[in-house]
Amino acid sequence: MAAKKLSLQSFIKGARLHGLPTKFLQRVDGKYELKSSGPGGEDLFRPFLGQLVLSAETAERTSSLSFEPPMNEAGGIQAIYHEATHAFLAMMKQQPDVAALIREGERHYKKAPLTDKSKGGDTERLFQEAISEYVAHRAVAFWQAGEQLFLAEKAHKAGKASGRAFWDNFRRIPRNYEQAMGQRVFGYQNKGWPWARSQVETTKAISGKMKDFADRVILEGAIPDQFARVKRYADSYKGICRSVPGFICEF
Repeated sequence: MAAKKLSLQSFIKGARLHGLPTKFLQRVDGKYELKSSGPGGEDLFRPFLGQLVLSAETAERTSSLSFEPPMNEAGGIQAIYHEATHAFLAMMKQQPDVAALIREGERHYKKAPLTDKSKGGDTERLFQEAISEYVAHRAVAFWQAGEQLFLAEKAHKAGKASGRAFWDNFRRIPRNYEQAMGQRVFGYQNKGWPWARSQVETTKAISGKMKDFADRVILEGAIPDQFARVKRYADSYKGICRSVPGFICEF
């Protein structure tokens, strides 16, 4: 009996239901073979083999996305969006706009400062990791804001939305979202001998062109910098805070 072919379709369905962008994931799933690296394995993209590889843990955590406990999906979401970004860029690299983005991105990281006070030399790796980390970071921050709002709504419906601690935490949801979306420094390169290589991060922010492409093309404009522009979140937030007389619904 042939082994069941692995697919991102279950993850894509759950991600779309929760407002995450999925069109690029759909294209990646149609182009590359999904493989498992098993328990404790790595999450990675293998361009020469045409494979997107996920660990058993990532696959398990993202098999059915839900805001309900145990709420352990964030790590899996991060891994899938990160590796799928690598795959998407590889798939689209012959397109003029993507080829131009890659060239500009690699120029952007020429001699980029690293956290060990040296200058970056692997511009391809720095660019690839920076844009992939950026995409994954925003997907996770978007998801975590949804988790926080879900818990707040649940407490509110159960009559447990009381006390200063609850409302202080509630007020932080938009602030935490926008703080996360304001992060711009991503990317690393490997240094050291092959048997003892380590990742060294850059301190250089992504370029405006990288941000625009990631936000507009990969993330479909679905993950804005401002909390107020996420309608499903803003409506949920206002619905809770307006139930309290005198509570200022601002974000």
